[in-house]
Amino acid sequence: MQRRTLPQAGLRYYAGVMPGPPSSSPQRRADRRTFAAIAALVALWILVVLCRNPIRAYWWTHKLATAADPQVRLSYFQRLIALGPTGAAAVGQLLTSPDAALRGLGVAILNHAKPRQARKLLVRMSADPDSEVSAMAVTGLALLGDPTVVEDLARLLESSEERRAVLAVSGLGRLRTPPAVELLIETARSHAQVAARVEAIEELGQLRVVRAAEVLRACLNDDTPFAGRTVSEQSAAVLLGQAAPGMQVVPPLPRPVSYFAARALRAITAEDLGTNGS
Repeated sequence: MQRRTLPQAGLRYYAGVMPGPPSSSPQRRADRRTFAAIAALVALWILVVLCRNPIRAYWWTHKLATAADPQVRLSYFQRLIALGPTGAAAVGQLLTSPDAALRGLGVAILNHAKPRQARKLLVRMSADPDSEVSAMAVTGLALLGDPTVVEDLARLLESSEERRAVLAVSGLGRLRTPPAVELLIETARSHAQVAARVEAIEELGQLRVVRAAEVLRACLNDDTPFAGRTVSEQSAAVLLGQAAPGMQVVPPLPRPVSYFAARALRAITAEDLGTNGS
């Protein structure tokens, strides 16, 4: 019998005449499964490392939304704040809550974290039915550091709802940019709502805007009564109520627009023009 030489055996093997070794042994298949499992675990670990903060944000937001204890809520709120912009990843769960306290915490997270969607969400929350939540939202808009926010506040200023218009004026006062100040002057001159005019006059006085003196002098002839409080007066009343819980805060008597104009002018020019209605 003729012995096959190695070249002959190789040719017959590659030609498909002789059967070759098995394509994979059980040991090789087991090794491949082990390597695949290790690779999957490594990929999962990398994914968890990269996404750990968003995962925490979603979990902590859920825990905050379902907690009844105020101290527990405060704990999760502080954790979310510490995450920075990532902490607002699941803030929508709070903003849509029927609980005004949770909505307020959601707005506070937006104000601290300042994520990219903060401006859009804060504009939406400025229409919140709870006055404290909407006030926080407008304040947050003013503190975003975005000069184009004046456009959002200008649209709020056109609202037929007096509360939103007043909040917009207060936000313009916090913004303090030249366009915001010009809008305050225009509001003090001719806004249709007396509450918005009074708030604009108050903000101009607090900001010591010298170029607003002419408009404020014209307002000295405006005897339209205003029976409410300015934003700063409301804050003072809240602080007084907290300092003396048993004390009853008496609503102010109606005061004319001229009263606030004289007060603002006195703050700007140090002139004593009298304050009718005081």
